[in-house]
Amino acid sequence: MTDLDDSFDDDALDNAIAVVGMSGAFPGAEDINQYWDHIVHGRCLVSELSDHDLINAGVPPQLIENPNYVKRSGILDKVDCFDAEFFGYGRDEAETIDPQQRLFLEHAWKALESAGYRPREIQEPVGVFAGCGWNRYAIHNLDFDLSSFGVSDFQKMLNNDKDFLATRVAYKLNLKGPALDIQTACSTSLVTIQTGMLSLLTYQCDMAICGGVCVNIPHGGGYLYSEGLIMSKDGYCRPFSPNANGTVFSEGVGVVVLKRYEDALEQGDSILAVIRGAAVNNDGADKVGYTAPSVSGQADVIELALQLANLSPSDLDYIETHGTGTKLGDPIEMSALERVFGSNADKHIGLGTLKANIGHLDAAAGVASFIKAVCVAKTKVIPPNLYAQDSKPEYHGEGPFYFTASAIELNSKQNVNVGVSSFGVGGTNAHIIVSSPPPVEHDRPSNSAILPLLYSAKSEYSLREIQKKTDQYIVGRLDAAEGCVNTLLNHRTPFEFRTHSVLDVGDAEHSDGRIVPSGRVQKAIDAPKNAFMFSGQGSQFHRMGCELYEADGRYRDYLDQCIQAMQSDLANEVKQALLGTDYSDRRILDTQIAQLCLFTLEYSLARTLMDYGIKPDVLIGHSLGEFSAACIANVFSLADAVTIVSERGRLMASTDEGAMVAVLAPRSKIEPLLFGSLAVSVENSPLNTVISGTAEDVQSLEHTLKTEKLAGVKLATRFPFHSRFMEPILEAFRSVFAGITLRPPEIPIVCCTAVDGSAASETEPFVNAEYWVQHLRKEVNFHQGVQRLIDQYAVDNLIEIGPGDALINFVRTITLDRVNLIQTLPGAKMSANGLELFVSSMAQLWCTGVNVDFAKAGLVGSSAVVDLPTYQFQRTPFWRNEKSAAAFSQTNAPTFPPVNTTSFAEEVEEQDAYKEIRDVWERYIQKPEYSDDDSYFDLGGHSLNGVQLIGELNKRYNQNVEISDFFDQPTFNHLLKAYGITTAANGEEPVQAAPHPASAAEADIHQLQYHGTNQPSKIWMQESLVAKWILARLYGPSRMTIRRILERIIFKLEGGELFSVTVRKLYKKFYDMDIGHYTAGCFDKGNFKPGTTIGRYSSITPTARFETADHPSTTVSSSGLFYRESFGFSDGMDIPRTKIVIGNDVFIGHNATLVYPCSKVGDGAIIGAGTIVNFDVPPYAIVGGSPAMIIRYRFPKAKIEALLESRWWENDLEQLYPARGEFMKPVSGSRIR
Repeated sequence: MTDLDDSFDDDALDNAIAVVGMSGAFPGAEDINQYWDHIVHGRCLVSELSDHDLINAGVPPQLIENPNYVKRSGILDKVDCFDAEFFGYGRDEAETIDPQQRLFLEHAWKALESAGYRPREIQEPVGVFAGCGWNRYAIHNLDFDLSSFGVSDFQKMLNNDKDFLATRVAYKLNLKGPALDIQTACSTSLVTIQTGMLSLLTYQCDMAICGGVCVNIPHGGGYLYSEGLIMSKDGYCRPFSPNANGTVFSEGVGVVVLKRYEDALEQGDSILAVIRGAAVNNDGADKVGYTAPSVSGQADVIELALQLANLSPSDLDYIETHGTGTKLGDPIEMSALERVFGSNADKHIGLGTLKANIGHLDAAAGVASFIKAVCVAKTKVIPPNLYAQDSKPEYHGEGPFYFTASAIELNSKQNVNVGVSSFGVGGTNAHIIVSSPPPVEHDRPSNSAILPLLYSAKSEYSLREIQKKTDQYIVGRLDAAEGCVNTLLNHRTPFEFRTHSVLDVGDAEHSDGRIVPSGRVQKAIDAPKNAFMFSGQGSQFHRMGCELYEADGRYRDYLDQCIQAMQSDLANEVKQALLGTDYSDRRILDTQIAQLCLFTLEYSLARTLMDYGIKPDVLIGHSLGEFSAACIANVFSLADAVTIVSERGRLMASTDEGAMVAVLAPRSKIEPLLFGSLAVSVENSPLNTVISGTAEDVQSLEHTLKTEKLAGVKLATRFPFHSRFMEPILEAFRSVFAGITLRPPEIPIVCCTAVDGSAASETEPFVNAEYWVQHLRKEVNFHQGVQRLIDQYAVDNLIEIGPGDALINFVRTITLDRVNLIQTLPGAKMSANGLELFVSSMAQLWCTGVNVDFAKAGLVGSSAVVDLPTYQFQRTPFWRNEKSAAAFSQTNAPTFPPVNTTSFAEEVEEQDAYKEIRDVWERYIQKPEYSDDDSYFDLGGHSLNGVQLIGELNKRYNQNVEISDFFDQPTFNHLLKAYGITTAANGEEPVQAAPHPASAAEADIHQLQYHGTNQPSKIWMQESLVAKWILARLYGPSRMTIRRILERIIFKLEGGELFSVTVRKLYKKFYDMDIGHYTAGCFDKGNFKPGTTIGRYSSITPTARFETADHPSTTVSSSGLFYRESFGFSDGMDIPRTKIVIGNDVFIGHNATLVYPCSKVGDGAIIGAGTIVNFDVPPYAIVGGSPAMIIRYRFPKAKIEALLESRWWENDLEQLYPARGEFMKPVSGSRIR
């Protein structure tokens, strides 16, 4: 073996493998950074479970009371959640996929992002090597009909069998290397890494995704201790301790990305660690039993790994042991280690085991240990062993091992070598050796102190989460700032929803840098259309654009070219005005200097943006700005444009003096007030009209404006431009064009000057010198120009080229069209940094879909990939409890008197067939918005679900539509025809009844709508529903389906009498919800116990969104809306209809919590039902101006029976809400379906 003397030897790394990406989630840790922080600080993440927790997890009370029941477990958060839409799954399919496979899929995406690769875009073959734990979701939550094994059962089998874990990832991420499922019990995920290595070294793939996952179901419970088994008696795992009495099972997911070491170096990958060698073997029969470990098997696999790594045992610095804490396993593992490493008085090899921190992760245990080992090698820190002080004396014998109770840093070592062991029940052993990554050579940093951080996601929620986490991560890591820019721009998949932040790495007041997040979210489109808007005179100021000149070489070159084209005296003056520090601010107000400065800045800015990929599709200019636009469109050469602008400014300054005033009112309101020399010179917008005239007349007009209570602002100019005052210089200006060649614009220009009394059109006037001469005299109608620009060119982005946002403000009052307004430089009165605003403007344009070349802009000075926070999925509950109804019926629940009402199933049968087919169709597609002629496959459906869809409809309508016919024409309209339905056109149209006198109930709603500001919402629940809702919380979740109907009441007051018109609409979807995820609470008012409940988001109320400084909020306006809901359980129990009437606005906070308070019980307690439509909910909400608590509470059985016996609802509803019985009746006599 070769002793590497603590240094890298490239020859010894010929068969090495680089770890280039990792992702994982473990108890108490949602990512690798949190995970390592817990480990290095020696925290135990196995949770103590209260009886309340266990009851909510569905553990039977009699089991909880068993003295051998251990109330501890390692619990992974939100295993019921999944971002189905991100991966293109519909709800029905997502709910039947093993949660282990869903977790692994999400973290495979994250791991590739961590490695700096865009999933689905990798051209090289990528292998997937994966394993998962025992699938208990299918056993506990799903029903299989094994007698017939139909399409639905086949789909469930595909979604749950271990055989489809790796291939699911390969399919969803478009990976074309080997895809292998590996199962070796506890060593599974470490074996996947060794298998992936072999595939890389034999060139079957160029990148390998390896790892494992384990989720325990039922989720959130403890376990029953049995003497003689491997489980800990007290719920603590204490490996190598005299107090060790077994292990604790836990949950987690870990995924790593591997590449050949030489390829990773050559391609500039970020290397987290280097795998030097790996080995796998089996014990065979050399042990006391099938499940027992073997000293020789473990020793042999470690020796083989060392040989393959070309290392001697003494080269190791740390070993992450299997360390289960069992009385049989620990001594055998220690004996195997001593056989390999021998005796050595130098205690230089640290021992540790992850299971003391998080428990045993079964199939994910190996990869969890491997990730820990990578962190040890990378950081050169040996974390503490939780029970080091308790380790057995015999483990401190002659071997070279030690246990540490605190973290030890090995910074003096250039390279740290770490061994990782994982041994599976059944005898498959694995050992891998990893070493520290090579030193990182930092790329040349960017010249810019301002950098863009670009974010995109598939949803606004995910986008905000990515931005928040990444911004927080980057602050304080300025040495990697350029790599962060590169990673976000070039190594993340660009999605539709986009935003950005700006990072100032040179902020003097913030040594860790300053990040300014954009509060705006854009939806990017393909090839958005851009318009450049060039500012006119009046926006200029001293040193405008100077920060950009200092930082951007291209802008500097263009600006220097402009100045070089000027006469020397003007050139010096303009340069001082733009860049000088001791220049008089008043000099830049000189008309000639002002116009030359503005033209120079605008030309340079436009050319710079165009070089960076921001190409204008159309141009528009305000007064002087039209000359800048013409030069950019190549109507004038740069030299000719400088001459024209210079002479224009000189001549305009020679005219008679006067004044101009901008009036904040429409033209029609101003013109009757004009007299004498006064005339309209500029119409900027519907609310901004500029008047010119003599100083005296303008002053008189100002007095008139005050009398009329109209706002007017006098402009800082001595010359009334675009008026008859310009007529004396027209001939002189005409002569300037002698010898100047005018060319048709290469980019369309929308002109704003009426040369003939009406707006000029298209390109013809720009090649005519007379147009430019009359441009001095004629009125500027920017208002009409912008309107024409938007109408004719349908632009998406209006970019102001010039200092400030004057034109943007005009546009805001001209059009309400959805157009993005982009400011590029600050104005005179803005304190913003010019470079910061310029970089932000390019980032904003990227957010709209413009392909900005940030590298050419000098804003990507590094090719390094930084391990930034990865994609933040919008994970919502997708949980199926098909067996819960049967379980519910087998409990000792009280019986209920029969309810004389129509069953839910019968109600559904009464719906139009059109609506029924619509409901079934939408359960199998993935896109909520679609046309009825869109293809089923384009909407995310696939063939297997298509078979299920047709099978369900054939069974319902007793028909035999062929699946091949549907696949030939897979549209909703064709589906209707196949089943003989012809009423599609009317199926979704609102039904409006004739006006009728308002009932007492409707009059009450009208009062609430217009006068009631603090009236609480009301929910009515009948006996059976209340009872079964409560018992569902007691005895286990059941399934509920809701069909929503919305009726809107429109009120009209005629002749003192109130009339109402009912507009009725059936909402299309079935909302399948898990009652187990909802809260019904009975609690004393003085004993509030806030908790969190989660439900599926299903909003049908009109919403208006606004933002505050802290976070977004939403107001749901529900005045005059009736909600009629029908409930049904999946086992066919009849549930009466429930009616919810909301009579006033409901405030919903940042976490989108909606609570309907119910009735009170005689003893002062409350029955409440809460619908939670997002995560991380606060412990309260505001309903009708009053607080309503969200409670999770277990009802004692005796209390429920007493409540049901008392029939409290019969009396209390009448006492609480007298004369409200009419709310229970159908509005307008229509039957509620």
